[in-house]
Amino acid sequence: MAMRSIVALGAGLALAAAQTTTTESATTKVCNFESGCMDQTCDYWDYAYSCDTLEDYGCDCSGCACSDENSDDWLETGPDELTGIFGYIGGGFQNSVTGTFAVATGGYSNHAFDNYAAVSGGFKHDAFARFSSVVGGARNTARGRFSTGAGYSADAMKDFTASFSFNGETCATRSANSISFCAKSFKFNDYELLDLFDRRLAEEATPEDLEAVIIAQRKVIAEQNERLEVIEALLEKKGLSIE
Repeated sequence: MAMRSIVALGAGLALAAAQTTTTESATTKVCNFESGCMDQTCDYWDYAYSCDTLEDYGCDCSGCACSDENSDDWLETGPDELTGIFGYIGGGFQNSVTGTFAVATGGYSNHAFDNYAAVSGGFKHDAFARFSSVVGGARNTARGRFSTGAGYSADAMKDFTASFSFNGETCATRSANSISFCAKSFKFNDYELLDLFDRRLAEEATPEDLEAVIIAQRKVIAEQNERLEVIEALLEKKGLSIE
């Protein structure tokens, strides 16, 4: 993969530092992607690929916490399993359908366990309950009846729930008859809708609440400044700079 520009490298390293464990000194290796890696760190892709595989694609996994547990050994495991009456598997590999009238249309290691459950594709999804569904993504779970999961690591835990996870972390819906949206930004016509909630909370908050928010934000800023210092020291050591 082609090397990114110095500017893109600096911005990418800042993102990597925010997503991975930082070091206490500039001499310790930081999980980075200075050799490419599809604009992410090795730890970002660890849910599906081993470090060895990622480095075969040109990634630099030095300093990353990813392991080789997600190796290519899955290619040697068993094929799809279809035991549900009138169940259907459309394609993919190592998918299983055990529920009656259940379906897994494709992907890898997806499971439709109960009657009328459905997984549309993706990576390692589980639809446990009747009428549950996963619409795509990776590592999503629909546990309740009439529940739905989408994105990455969504978990619809109760009946009549939905979980839409788009922040790179687990998004769980723990109460019945509920919907959870997990994202760091929610825009409509390029307008940030989350700002509406922030303003409403600010209007309803007490001075003590606002002071607590300010203290928490100052702590976050201080942590980010520490991470930037580590990144700048690493760049300086490599003879690079952020323009």
